[in-house]
Amino acid sequence: MNRRIERSQDAIERLNRHFERLRIAIDRKNGRIDRLQAAIERLRVAIGQMDGPLSS
Repeated sequence: MNRRIERSQDAIERLNRHFERLRIAIDRKNGRIDRLQAAIERLRVAIGQMDGPLSS
């Protein structure tokens, strides 16, 4: 019975490490999306401030 408990605890620890890695990856991806959205917004503002034939 002890062996089964140890194996279960090991499996739970592996799952926890896996979930932590997934959480970190998701946080990184969200950060990249946030930076991309900010860059797009800056580009929109820059285009809006342009003078000439491209401005509407």
